[in-house]
Amino acid sequence: MGPVVDLVFSRWTTPILWALNEHGRQRYVELQRRITAITPKVLTQRLRQLERDGLVQRTYHAEVPPR
Repeated sequence: MGPVVDLVFSRWTTPILWALNEHGRQRYVELQRRITAITPKVLTQRLRQLERDGLVQRTYHAEVPPR
């Protein structure tokens, strides 16, 4: 299978993209709370994959707490 097919048929891709579409920009913890069945490791892996594929954009804030 090609990379697009792997991405589309990945178990967690649809719930992650759905949550981001429904609720907009979110912190990692907010996304994790919305998708309760996903493990932190898998969520991190999927988000990194989606970022690599250009479907999500990560914003890093060097401040605590971010403004």
